[in-house]
Parts: sequence; structure tokens; C-alpha cells
Amino acid sequence: MLSTPKHGWSNITIGSWSDRCSYLDDVPFMLLDALQDALSGKTPIAIEFDAEGYGYTIVFSLGVIHIVTETEDGYKLASEEIFCKELAKELIADIRKDINGWTTWQDFHETTEEQQETRKQLLLKQCADIERNLTSKGAELR
Repeated sequence: MLSTPKHGWSNITIGSWSDRCSYLDDVPFMLLDALQDALSGKTPIAIEFDAEGYGYTIVFSLGVIHIVTETEDGYKLASEEIFCKELAKELIADIRKDINGWTTWQDFHETTEEQQETRKQLLLKQCADIERNLTSKGAELR
């Protein structure tokens, strides 16, 4: 779902859709929060990303993810039939694989080693929390 972060850029891929994301957004936490809420079975969850020059909104709902992208002519809609449970597993694996890159993702200002360690632990804790919830009643359907 997430490519390796490099120089403040990464790519988000959902099914056959893919686009860039920038350090202007706290991408890993935004995606973890959205998927955690979507897996809870509440209403669809929407999050906006600034791709520096244009933006897009990802809407997480049961069995389908919608992406609305700004274009010169208006908006473009892409819909991907994918369950949030599978997307969450993919996201967690990608964050863990590149944990050091996601820890320093927004390091455009100076941070201490202690602040970086705190961020790393928060990312890993949220990944573990979502994994535990994936096996809870109701999450099996998503």
C-alpha cells in the first residue's frame, strides 16, 4: 500500500490505483486512523491528501475504496473493490518494513532521538492495536 518513503515522498497504492503522497501529510497515521475507524464498522471514513499541486480524497467503506482526485477539468473518481481488512494488513506490513523512514517522515524540522523513538513506538503500537482488532467479531467481514 505504501512505497518506501524517500526525500519526503512516497506512493499510496490501492488495487490498481496509485498516486504520490507528500510529507505535508502525516500519511502513516492518517491511513492507520482511517482504517482503524473503517474496521470498527462505523460510517465510511474520508481522508484528504495534499500531493503538492493537487489533492485527492480516499473514502474507506465496506468492500470498496473510492478515490476522488482533483484534475484540471474537475474531479476524477476511481473505485477499487478491496476489503479494509486486507488493506490494513498491507499497510501494517509496509510501515513495519520501512519503520525508520516512517519515523522520520516529517522530519523537516529538527527532532530529538527521543521524539523519533516516541513516534516509532506510537506507529508500532497502532499497528499492533489494529492487528488485534482484525480478529475481533465483525472485522472478518471487511
